[in-house]
Amino acid sequence: MRERTRSPADVGQPEWRSALLAEAIRHTAHVAGPISPFTLFRHLQDWLGLPEEVCGGEINTVLFAMVRSGLYTSNTHDVATGSITLGAETRLTASRVLTVCLHGEPCGDPEDDEI
Repeated sequence: MRERTRSPADVGQPEWRSALLAEAIRHTAHVAGPISPFTLFRHLQDWLGLPEEVCGGEINTVLFAMVRSGLYTSNTHDVATGSITLGAETRLTASRVLTVCLHGEPCGDPEDDEI
C-alpha cells in the first residue's frame, strides 16, 4: 500500500479497501491453520497505522466480505442468514480455493471433492 493511502482521509475509498483486502490475503498466506479474527484485525490495524476508531469498521467489513464471498470459512458463519458472530471461539480459515490460489496446488473443480 502506498503511504498516501494510509491517510485517514482515504479510509473507505476503493483503492484503500482493495489494499486492505490484499494485505489480509497476503498475511493469510503466512499463517498455517485457523486464524483468530481479532489477531488478523490487530495485524491489519497495525499495518495501516491508524487508530481503531478510524479503520475498525472498514477492517470488519473486509473480514466479513471475505467470509461471505467464500475466501475464508468461519465456524460462526450462518450461511442461511449470512450472519457472522465474532467471539472468543471464532476462527477463520482460508478456504480451499484461496489456499490453492495462494500456494498453487494443482486442482480440479472444488465441487468434485464433496462426493
